[in-house]
Amino acid sequence: MRTISRALACTCILWVTVLLSGCASTATNKLKTSTDTPYWQGRLSLTVHNTPPTSLTADFELEGNKDKGALRLNSPLGNVLAALNWSPAGAQLTAQGSTQQFDSLEALVLHATGTPLPVAQLFDWVQGLDTSAEGWQTDLSNYQNMRIQARRVIATTAELKIILSSD
Repeated sequence: MRTISRALACTCILWVTVLLSGCASTATNKLKTSTDTPYWQGRLSLTVHNTPPTSLTADFELEGNKDKGALRLNSPLGNVLAALNWSPAGAQLTAQGSTQQFDSLEALVLHATGTPLPVAQLFDWVQGLDTSAEGWQTDLSNYQNMRIQARRVIATTAELKIILSSD
């Protein structure tokens, strides 16, 4: 009886391992395309205090600058949740199998999050530069530990947290 239970347990563990490894291996490509292009990765959390409140937590890869770049949001298992690409010609959001076009990165971010975010300043913040953004309060005091916090203090309150990884 004990041998059957042990064999059943081993079989179950094997199947769970196979299923989880299949899920976790769906997004192995790195976003980084060039050693000359700025690149960051880590985890972000965005909470928008509207009615009803919305929030997003995801692993991210960010490449480029405010004028041209790409952002990929991944689930903890590595699945791509959304891919954003932008250039002076416009911006593109790909999520859930569909692609949408926008006039600018700012318009895409507003559509995706429901609140305007200071896109230009975000690129300064991930570099440790405490650039001010109207209506936003930033805290880079924990930047040495790769943590950034920004809070919108006017209109619809939003809070953004970024944790950079040292990879």
